[in-house]
Amino acid sequence: MAAPPSSRAGGGLTIQGKEEPVYSRAYPAELWVVADRLIDGTGRPLVERPALQVTDGRVGEVRAGGSAVVPPGAPVADLPGCTLLPGFVNGHAHVCLDATFDLFKHLETDPDGLLMSKMIGQAQAALRGGVTTIKDNGGRRDSTLVLRDALKAGILEGPTLVVGGVSLSNQWVGMDTRIAQTAEEVRHEATVQLAAGADFVHMYGSGSRMGRDLPRWQARYSTAEFRAAIETAAGFRKRVYVDTHATSGARAAVEAGVAALEHCYWVVEGGRIDMPQAILDQMARKGIYVVPTLSISYQRHPAPGGADQSWAQDRALGSFEARARVVEQMHRSGVKVVAGTDAGGWGTRFDEFPYELELLGQCGMSTMEVLRSATAVAAEFLDRQDELGTLVAGKRADIVAVKGDPLADLRTVWNIEAVFKDGRRWPGLASTS
Repeated sequence: MAAPPSSRAGGGLTIQGKEEPVYSRAYPAELWVVADRLIDGTGRPLVERPALQVTDGRVGEVRAGGSAVVPPGAPVADLPGCTLLPGFVNGHAHVCLDATFDLFKHLETDPDGLLMSKMIGQAQAALRGGVTTIKDNGGRRDSTLVLRDALKAGILEGPTLVVGGVSLSNQWVGMDTRIAQTAEEVRHEATVQLAAGADFVHMYGSGSRMGRDLPRWQARYSTAEFRAAIETAAGFRKRVYVDTHATSGARAAVEAGVAALEHCYWVVEGGRIDMPQAILDQMARKGIYVVPTLSISYQRHPAPGGADQSWAQDRALGSFEARARVVEQMHRSGVKVVAGTDAGGWGTRFDEFPYELELLGQCGMSTMEVLRSATAVAAEFLDRQDELGTLVAGKRADIVAVKGDPLADLRTVWNIEAVFKDGRRWPGLASTS
């Protein structure tokens, strides 16, 4: 009999003595997924008429030739007209938020049971958008740790969660926050989060629309304080990711050597956009990623009448065309771009991840580069490249099948026909177009 779950300090759930899920249905011993095309995420040319083998939840071999090359009697999932891709990674999300325009009210007042029910629904909705891994940037107390561990244990079906626990800030910003105002306090609070089981340290690096205690153009932390977090995380073999709207926050974080800048709006005093090329060059040299989160700034769904319109489209950033030029310059400067939506935020749904890819496709990136920003590059960003991001032997069999050829028309990423998580097909997909 499997060992029972045990609690640990700081919350969450662990399964003792088992690396694989103990509550879930068994992985398919073998399955062959057959389609018209396969894009494996490595950047290599697509494979025509692939037959992809899944064994024990992992990718086995990939053969060209379709059903004709499948061993006789082997189980087959036949997806005619489809392209197989690695499961998408959403590089920035909050499963504790419900994508309404009253989300902070709900976060503060929902009972724990209701909040967890919503979080489960949000995580499972992500699968409908082709997302099999979510980087979650912070929730209420230990709620995201609990959900992550329940998914990992197989108690629930859903995507893999990579979570930061509770975010660090020098002031409360609207989300549940660990307050740290000095380098010593940053070290302490980062240690608390990592010891509780967080997968990374997440910090608010500047003022924002959400944190109204500080102008958007003002940094929250100095280079020394960011460095304190990085040194602490390194002791746990973890990374530090920073949200920043301000150019000053970006400069301090880049000088310290954080893993990534998220949002990265380059706001300076007076609300202007100023993106120094010297900082971009430093980001490229240090391998610092950027997650532009276009979906939250240029929302697909407008705020309904009666909602707080201050959370509608972020007009301070200017037109989408202007923001697209900023992202294009970051990309052309050699900064690695990761797809992330800020799902859960105002009007930004978990099942609409393809919208971010559609927007990135207008930012000077090739279609293959856009697809890799949500697969192989995103896996490297999470330091999970040995597990996911490409459909090569030994990786998790996280697969999304879209009707059509996304290299010919990127909008086909909306046409999701099937999603496989660890080789198991997710049931009940509905069109998100």
